[in-house]
Amino acid sequence: MKKRKAILTASLLVLAAALLFGSSIGSIRAELTIESEDYKGQAKVYNIGVALLENGNDVTESQVLLGDLLERNKDTKLHAGRVYDEVLTVKNTGDIDEYVRVTVYKYWTDEQGVKYPDMDSAWIILGFDTSDGWSIDEESTTEERTVLYYDKLLAKDEESTPFLRTISLDSAVLTKVTQESRYDEERGVTIIETTFEYNGKNIHLDAEVDGVQSHSPEKAKISSWGADK
Repeated sequence: MKKRKAILTASLLVLAAALLFGSSIGSIRAELTIESEDYKGQAKVYNIGVALLENGNDVTESQVLLGDLLERNKDTKLHAGRVYDEVLTVKNTGDIDEYVRVTVYKYWTDEQGVKYPDMDSAWIILGFDTSDGWSIDEESTTEERTVLYYDKLLAKDEESTPFLRTISLDSAVLTKVTQESRYDEERGVTIIETTFEYNGKNIHLDAEVDGVQSHSPEKAKISSWGADK
């Protein structure tokens, strides 16, 4: 009988962040989709599991990401130019040691979550930390998407170092305005109306975490990620 080799993978997709620019917001719910598979090899069953932690809290349990961002930073509105603390890490919740990868997307949406394709995600500044274990895959990274790999082996029940520490809006976003003028006959003056292009728009942040087994990691990484990082 031929022995069947299996690559173990698991992923956690967190859809989050509708931060209303220019007005107060309340708690924001994240939709969680967890995919995991168990494979039986000889007499043992191994499980690869990963969790995304926000400021030490497992979002797989709270199902809330960025919901208390303003409250934690003692603010009532999201102000352009202010840097907000937002620490994200990964925890190994599986049975064996893992290598992990994180993919983060940032973009603008309307109130229904529909993406604005022409709005610049560069105004959304994410403070990634690559000083201790994390590295950015520059070849796979775009203005909207950032791919990070944890260079260390993440042991069972171990939490990684932070890969994100802050989030902010570039203050230059306030220069993106449109102006219209109209003549007020009653008052005899010309009125110029200024509209901030990004006012009332939502910031959308997606974080996808996945891991591969530590046994034969090169084969697992190539099979799951298409590259040995």
